[in-house]
Amino acid sequence: MRKFAVQFLLRGGSMLFLPISILWWLSQLIRHLNRLRCSDVAIIDPHMVHYGNGLATQDIARRIFSGRRVIYALVWEPGSTQNFKIGSIWPDLDVILLRKPAISFSAFGKFFSFPGIGILTPVLHWVTSVFFSTLVPKSSLMTMGEVRDSQPIPPNLAGFIPEDYGATKLVGVYIAVLWTAMMKSNQQIPKPTLSGREREAIYARLKGISGSRKLRLCMLYNRSVDGTERSGSPVENYLPAIKLLIDHGYMILLIADQDLNEDQMASFNGLVVDAGRLGVDLDLFRLFAPTEADICIGDAGAGMLLPMIMGGPSLTLNFHSIGYATPSTWVYPKHVVDRSGAYVPYRRVIEEIPYGFYDTEKKQRDDWTALTNSSEDILEATKCFLEYLSGNEFSGVGDEFDPLIPQASLFASFGARISPAFIRRGSVGGF
Repeated sequence: MRKFAVQFLLRGGSMLFLPISILWWLSQLIRHLNRLRCSDVAIIDPHMVHYGNGLATQDIARRIFSGRRVIYALVWEPGSTQNFKIGSIWPDLDVILLRKPAISFSAFGKFFSFPGIGILTPVLHWVTSVFFSTLVPKSSLMTMGEVRDSQPIPPNLAGFIPEDYGATKLVGVYIAVLWTAMMKSNQQIPKPTLSGREREAIYARLKGISGSRKLRLCMLYNRSVDGTERSGSPVENYLPAIKLLIDHGYMILLIADQDLNEDQMASFNGLVVDAGRLGVDLDLFRLFAPTEADICIGDAGAGMLLPMIMGGPSLTLNFHSIGYATPSTWVYPKHVVDRSGAYVPYRRVIEEIPYGFYDTEKKQRDDWTALTNSSEDILEATKCFLEYLSGNEFSGVGDEFDPLIPQASLFASFGARISPAFIRRGSVGGF
């Protein structure tokens, strides 16, 4: 009875707020009416997504609708993960900001939204369609899902991805694989970059630190430690690799879920910088680092998506699982252990859990645990990566895993390779 009463109150609150939310949403659309009318394709979706999902959709839209005028609505709310400056890097995509027309908060360990998402989203979809049919009739209105589900399947993936992939359980995997395949195609589209003024301002601050030294730039992204199979390593584990990179002539542009403390930063004599220490806007810095760095190193996650788009030399750490994690030129996977603490051969990891938690139809191995990369793992992976940059192609290393890796995987679609450092430590994992 109590549960029913709570649900009744929440639904009643949602209905009370709904008219306000509709007017709030419409007022924002009207404010951008002139820009909307200039578009050939308008991607307006009231459903808010996280940064990585939005970034992927934006880049997919650029590729599918190349040569057309495309506008994308970035829906946000306070505390969300969106980068408000993302529109400044796209030369061929117009991005507008729309505030999510709802009041959201967390209390008593639960998330509340008024109106509730289940009520608000379908209503705003209908309101938006009426708005466009009336005031912007020449523009093709699309949702993010419609954009992502309209990617073409290239011939080499036709036997691995079903034509109705948008209606399958692995839709997220297939969308990401097809997007990655477009990146690797011969399509010519402009690379994302900040405007000259914004770039020059940040370069000037970097020069103020480096002085006359000619330093190369390395973006370093570390992910938070959250106890899940997507977790990053503790920040201390990255320090030896950072020192190695600096010794090789790199300045580190740190994009961190875990910040270095003052003593750690001081130990690198100013050659590790973040937005705060440079005195630049955080959102701009997070766009500058991956689009301007000579090399990019980071944990598997949304922070490595822009390096994927840029296509420069990159290394993904804490890579797991092989079918869905964000790939790079090289990847260093997580070692997996069983309940006894014994290492599981990586061949078995690939064969039995290629998509990890994402494959909801396949029973997960509760008796297996993916370990975050140790300090030694990260250091050895970085050493091998620097060796590769010096000209060692490590030809043939890791080829024995190729027949095991699903073709419908980000790893295969991107053309990634397993780090030779991981292969060298094969005795640990019993490959």
